[in-house]
Amino acid sequence: MSNLVINTASVEYVKVPVDVVKDGVVYDPTSMVVTFAFVAGHDLTDATWTTGGWETDDAGQHWARCLVGTDTNGVILAAGKYNVYVRVDDNPEDPVRVAAGQLVVQGSASVARALSAAGSASLTA
Repeated sequence: MSNLVINTASVEYVKVPVDVVKDGVVYDPTSMVVTFAFVAGHDLTDATWTTGGWETDDAGQHWARCLVGTDTNGVILAAGKYNVYVRVDDNPEDPVRVAAGQLVVQGSASVARALSAAGSASLTA
């Protein structure tokens, strides 16, 4: 996931690519529970973990995803910059990884300026 800029009023999935290899063999992780934490720094001590889900694209890439936004089913985040942590629950391991890039949540005017400066409205995560 590269930096992803979203509006505080937006409701959308934050997606993180996940590759799992077990005993040298690529493994489909979609039967495992995946959870997300959105943290302003790097301290996970008081992090709230939210259950996510899975998506697999046509190329076979597995994506962990979590709904973020004002919808009652999404994680509601205040404006700010967040590191995105993904935990895949497996037995006996529960690996936690930080996604590359950050989730940037901004108000309407800030998002318009950021997209204008970037020259794009791409939301590729």
